[in-house]
Amino acid sequence: MTNKIAKRSLRILVAGGGVAGQALAFWLARGGHAVTVVERSPALRASGAQVDLRGQGIEAVERMGLLLEVRKRLVDEAGVAFVDSRGKPKATIMANTSGKGRQTLTSEYEIMRGDLVRILHEATKDDAEYVFGKSVDGFDQHASRVTAHFSDGTSGEYDLLIGADGQGSRTRRTLLPRGVDPCGMGISGGLVGAYVLAGEINRNPADLPAALANYEQVLRPFVDEIQGEVNPRILRMGMPLSKHSISAFQSVTALACFLHIPDLVARMSTQDRGGDWQLPAFSDALAA
Repeated sequence: MTNKIAKRSLRILVAGGGVAGQALAFWLARGGHAVTVVERSPALRASGAQVDLRGQGIEAVERMGLLLEVRKRLVDEAGVAFVDSRGKPKATIMANTSGKGRQTLTSEYEIMRGDLVRILHEATKDDAEYVFGKSVDGFDQHASRVTAHFSDGTSGEYDLLIGADGQGSRTRRTLLPRGVDPCGMGISGGLVGAYVLAGEINRNPADLPAALANYEQVLRPFVDEIQGEVNPRILRMGMPLSKHSISAFQSVTALACFLHIPDLVARMSTQDRGGDWQLPAFSDALAA
């Protein structure tokens, strides 16, 4: 891959070969680093339900130069329908395709997770080392390096270990305080986080503590914004359990859709999730 930055090359281990892990590999390889991605599955995990890209996540993919490939593989989902026990639609919320405001329950960028994973893998497989059927079981932190212990009994030394192996990962549980919630915007949040983290590392590879502190400072407003938008009470209202509450939910939703309230709210919103936070601009050498 061209346009790599002529700075100190780091040995970086990424635990997890999903969307976030491969996005990290993409940008870190652009920075000229030796990146190894370990994935516990025996092959690329190109399965799962459809996912959506929103707000800054769309821009992150665009900066990778992969938005056209994503567009080619979008699923045909016009909106979300709420149906009764007989399968009859009671209310439908359509996707906002106006190009203005915010996305509804359906994004205009809906793609199967497997397709997105394959797109990222195709873009990174020649620049990063992928090791399948192996996971990080533990690590030892040293002053300027980390020793990773793998599930096959081997070990390796790296300048940096990054946990990108899911919400319930052993690495995450080891590093984060109990009760810390993952970032309320899934795939898009992972793409944005990977872009910012790699960008700060590429900008300051000789001082990783400073790079990681900058990452926290830059990304924190975005994370606070999207997590603040997730109200557990509202989520519970959207997942009624009793027959009476389900009926009431369907009636309210049907009325709101009849009055075009979801469509109006989406189109009149000044921004999508993530607020007015903007992706930082890193070196032109990292541009796709």
